[in-house]
Amino acid sequence: MSSSQFPSISFDNKDQANGYAGLDSGGKLKTTELPSVVEQNTNKDAASGYAGLDSNSMLKLAEQATAVNAQTGTSYTVADGDRAKTVTFSNASAVAVTLPQAGASSQFKAGWFARVLNVNVGPVTITPTTSTINGALTSITLQKHQSAVIVSDGANYAVMGILTPVNPTDGQVLTYVAADSQWEPKSLSALGGANASQLRSVSISTGSASPKPRQVLAYNEANGDWESTYVGPGPRANWHGFTVDPTTMTAVLGYGGGWTVQNFNITGVNATATEPFYVKISSPSTGNNAFYGWSYATPQITTGIFRYAVTRCILGSTGTHAGYYLGLSSAVGPQLIAQSASLAANFVGFRFWNGTDTHWQAYVGKDATHITLVDTGITPDTNSHIYEIFSDGTNFHFYIDGTKVATISVTDTNAPANTTLLGQICWLSNQNGATVIPLSCAYAFWESSV
Repeated sequence: MSSSQFPSISFDNKDQANGYAGLDSGGKLKTTELPSVVEQNTNKDAASGYAGLDSNSMLKLAEQATAVNAQTGTSYTVADGDRAKTVTFSNASAVAVTLPQAGASSQFKAGWFARVLNVNVGPVTITPTTSTINGALTSITLQKHQSAVIVSDGANYAVMGILTPVNPTDGQVLTYVAADSQWEPKSLSALGGANASQLRSVSISTGSASPKPRQVLAYNEANGDWESTYVGPGPRANWHGFTVDPTTMTAVLGYGGGWTVQNFNITGVNATATEPFYVKISSPSTGNNAFYGWSYATPQITTGIFRYAVTRCILGSTGTHAGYYLGLSSAVGPQLIAQSASLAANFVGFRFWNGTDTHWQAYVGKDATHITLVDTGITPDTNSHIYEIFSDGTNFHFYIDGTKVATISVTDTNAPANTTLLGQICWLSNQNGATVIPLSCAYAFWESSV
């Protein structure tokens, strides 16, 4: 092959840009031709340098630590040196914070970031110079306990965190306001179509403001609102009860130092527009003491599985010689004869005993001497009322007409053991048979947890 067949190579481009690399005397690529990949050790662990590794080739803890810059004044200008720091603000008055322009004077370059936190009641307003926040905002405000991460892209800032322009108040919810490009606390009414007493723009009745155990909201078409109502017992195996009628009644009258079964006056009270049907029982006016009412023939529930009990009654009198027990008792039927203000039995329920009590008492007891009472503050009267007991496994909660009036621990020293059998009772003691005192009852139910 002749030399004319080889391309012409110019040696003028040796070791030149866009030329070719020359070799040293040993035939190796010159070190000047190699790219610089070794950082000077003087920049190790230094500002604007690089992070060093520990003996395990892991990033040193010192390189991972976040320094805290605690500010307590009412104004502050963020420094480039705050990079990777947490800047806290604590002042009872408003705090104005200036955030310099991103990328200006080779500071706050792309990748610069800092954390900001307000730890006091004074709102902290952060305003960037020229730069914007999240593409549109000219400032952000941190309320107490709010925080954010600020990141520079070299021209503007991005802020990560849920911030609100004002402190939220009870009942408000966070909603995104597109016009303001931020999350803001709003009341339900301000959102339109809803408020604290509405559900899907339909009012919740005033009477449903304090729901009771086992109640649910149901729409009442006639009234055009949502109303609290009980989940009916239905065919549920754990519901038990009796609708009061003569066949489910135990009535006992005592006289002459001995107790015998007597004929009582039993009448029905018809339902009205607001009240259900009641059965009313009263003793003959014979001058003898009486103790009578409704109960199960045998105890059927323990506090270990008891969940809920309710009865609806009308007291015939709250005057002299009247006493009432409404609840769960280990003594039922004739066993209740000749009881007093201290029931000689296990009991969980309500007691009113004229001469001893001014108000209904929430009552748990094991016998006549081991009793815990909590005054409900509710004065008995002769109107219709609903009496409820609810157990959550920790406490017995006592309600009258849907209002909680007392709480007693299930493990109270005087509470019945969780294996003691109890039965539901609605009983009246008339200590002066010369005065007829009726007791009317519409229904009584109890529910177990199993």
